Amino acid sequence: MAAPKTAQDILVTELKEIHSAERQFSRAVPKLKRKIGSERLTQMLDARRKQGDSVIEELDAIFDAMSVTKSRLKNVAAEGLIDDMDEHMDEIDDERLLDPVLLASVQKLQHYCIASWGTTASLGRLLDQPRVVSLMERLLDEGRRMDEELTTLAEDELNPAMLDKSDVEESEEIADKGKDKPKSKDKAESKDKPQPKAKLNDKPEAKANSKPEAKAKGKPEVKVKSKPEAKVKPEAKMQAKDKSKAKSKK
Repeated sequence: MAAPKTAQDILVTELKEIHSAERQFSRAVPKLKRKIGSERLTQMLDARRKQGDSVIEELDAIFDAMSVTKSRLKNVAAEGLIDDMDEHMDEIDDERLLDPVLLASVQKLQHYCIASWGTTASLGRLLDQPRVVSLMERLLDEGRRMDEELTTLAEDELNPAMLDKSDVEESEEIADKGKDKPKSKDKAESKDKPQPKAKLNDKPEAKANSKPEAKAKGKPEVKVKSKPEAKVKPEAKMQAKDKSKAKSKK
């Protein structure tokens, strides 16, 4: 198939992949039913196959209305999911295990289809294809409803049936031990004791000049001896007295 070049080409590709997925799933259902033991799951597969056959017919009519060639396009994603189912059917013999595994495989394929229907509905709205939108929105409603029913069946019936009686008893014992296990004293005390609030500036202040000053190493101080005052001769003293008397007389 040529690579899509327009939004219309992408829409057609999505429609053809849905067509391929429904054809592959319809062919896989008879083999699934032969392996499944759950009557309820068998009924749901029958309903899903009828839905798929109806979808194929409606898509053929849409292709005619859009003047699209009905060239076959194989959906490799759906093929991979169905191959995975086949492997489980060949490997697992125990019905208690096989039913939940096959239900999970069907649900995976259902989730893929729901994603494809949602994408195609969005493209149909974009390109003003009301017939495509109407079909895809109906499939989305039906598909989500079936997905919920599969989940309920798995959780209420098929998954619990996988467990042996010994497995159930062992799991119950583990649960009981977990309930009765006493809490350690350290954890209990740590929960009961109020945690002290951190105080601001709780570090002790550093004392100023806490370190002793280092003694300066060096040469010892030199003591300077003061010079003795010069002795004044008596004659000089007399002359100084005479001068001061003369000044006072003036």
